[in-house]
Amino acid sequence: MNILELRVKLGVFKEMNILGEDNLQFEIEEKFKVIFNQLEKVMKGEKIDPVDSYPYIELISQMSDYFLNFPLTEDICTYFNFLTEVLYNWSANCLVDKKIQIFSMMLNRLIEIKVKLIYSTDIMKDSFERYVELASWQPPIFDLAVNYFDKMLEENEKGNKVEDKVQSCGT
Repeated sequence: MNILELRVKLGVFKEMNILGEDNLQFEIEEKFKVIFNQLEKVMKGEKIDPVDSYPYIELISQMSDYFLNFPLTEDICTYFNFLTEVLYNWSANCLVDKKIQIFSMMLNRLIEIKVKLIYSTDIMKDSFERYVELASWQPPIFDLAVNYFDKMLEENEKGNKVEDKVQSCGT
């Protein structure tokens, strides 16, 4: 993906107003201006100015806090995945800061796990609802079979040999 596509994708997420008027959205916009400018310079082969990594580690921390404390939608998960991937690639190519790479990978994996858990929970809810529907439905033959087995148990408890009765019926 080139820088223009990254900027457009970030703009689309901004227009979607996923995070609302949150301070985190403002922080993301400010930090990503620097990231995109540095990535453009690298693509052109120009020298980039050194950047302090602490604000970007703090940004990942704020994103993690948001992720853990607010209800998530599929859009938020997609947005955060996009941000963490850009942060990781920027750090790997421009900043070379292992902490940013590790923290962004960690948040990315947490998001993926959460999405899988939400998906699994939805499947289990659906399966349970289907089970309840099936459990309440019994064909009439089951009632006959239950009565038949109850009679066989009664005969067995009385001391009558059930096998003899079965053989005498011609089965």
